Amino acid sequence: MSAAVVACFLMAGCADRRVPVAPASAAVEVYRPAEPTRRYSGPAPGQVSPGLVPWRDPRGDMARFFPGATGYESETRILSHRRLELAKRLGRAPMGDDLLLRLHPVRQGTRRAGVVLVQRVRGEHGAIEMVLALTPEGRVRGARLQRSREPGPVMAALTGEWLAAFTGKSATDAWRMGSDLPSVPAAARRSAEAVAGGARTALILWQVARQEPSGG
Repeated sequence: MSAAVVACFLMAGCADRRVPVAPASAAVEVYRPAEPTRRYSGPAPGQVSPGLVPWRDPRGDMARFFPGATGYESETRILSHRRLELAKRLGRAPMGDDLLLRLHPVRQGTRRAGVVLVQRVRGEHGAIEMVLALTPEGRVRGARLQRSREPGPVMAALTGEWLAAFTGKSATDAWRMGSDLPSVPAAARRSAEAVAGGARTALILWQVARQEPSGG
């Protein structure tokens, strides 16, 4: 209780006066209605939302996959209302990370040159982060593994010729080793399957997200 309230009780005529004092643990909650839009700008710079993977080298990847690019934007599309369509196209029930898609449209002047998606998958030895550069039509223009804990021999199998085989593929391709992707040594197979599956998932999410209104 503050000194002012104590003084009031000591003054004549204040003995029977009740002074409401909020408990020390009381908290004020402010209700804010949910945003009606399905598109938002994402976290502040330097922050990463759970399930969203940062694009760690935008400048290098733009130079690598989009020569002449002048900039990029970042958007997050919410796809939770498309669960049934996603389940049908993925061939499985969508997981939490499948219901948010972080995308980075790349521009060359006023023209959209393509889009970059970043996907995280679980490899044999830990998380693998993959950058996918897409054409405006949704085909892979190039791919790079931006972070991985796989040992040297496995990384050697997952890069070079094997990763280059992603180029030109879309969500409708098989994405199977020994079919439309080169085979890899047994030690790298589990991680390769995870990367290929993650690429296919990202492309399906992008195709579904393209059907959403851009939000202006």
